[in-house]
Amino acid sequence: MPYIVHRNDLKPSPAVERGGQRYDLLGQETARLAGAAFELVSLDPGESTGEHVHLDSEHYIFVLRGNGYLELDGESHPIAQNYVICIEPGEKYAVRNTGEKVLELLEFLIPM
Repeated sequence: MPYIVHRNDLKPSPAVERGGQRYDLLGQETARLAGAAFELVSLDPGESTGEHVHLDSEHYIFVLRGNGYLELDGESHPIAQNYVICIEPGEKYAVRNTGEKVLELLEFLIPM
């Protein structure tokens, strides 16, 4: 049976250690690939995901709207709408909204 849900029906998932709102589009209950995740992340101006690392997953980010910076292993890279970001397992990173509007991201985590 297909999994179909409208964005308005999603509730933010707790993200105590990181800023922003996170919505699990596919997670532990719905993903067929163990350890995979598909999230919508919304960062208000000035918010950041906080520096973190995924040791056992490739991480892909698509910028839906807004702009900001990707901090990756000590270097800062500007990002904006329609950018695709590929982060390898073990790379330490954070996304920071430096714009005046919401920065919205689609994140895909694929286990190795």
